[in-house]
Amino acid sequence: MSTQISISQLKQAVKAAESPLSTFESGTDTYIVYGAIQVGSVIGYTIKKISTPTSVTTIKQAFLPESLRISGANGSTANVDLQTDLTNSLLLLTDASVTYC
Repeated sequence: MSTQISISQLKQAVKAAESPLSTFESGTDTYIVYGAIQVGSVIGYTIKKISTPTSVTTIKQAFLPESLRISGANGSTANVDLQTDLTNSLLLLTDASVTYC
């Protein structure tokens, strides 16, 4: 089975990637959360993780499904506000099911 992405979905993804929804810092990691996009039937957020533990900076990306935000994954509260709730947002961003690559 192949997955097809429509032009409107692609435009939505590009628009969401232009400006960040929020930025969170934790130790040597900075997480940049971009607006909600839809990939196939799944709605979620594009995340960039910038790590600077040494003189080498790494940038990785991930996708945070909306379902994790709503359900309160990784010990966070339900319906986390990704713009203002630092503690619960960081719990979501470090959930084991969110894979950065």
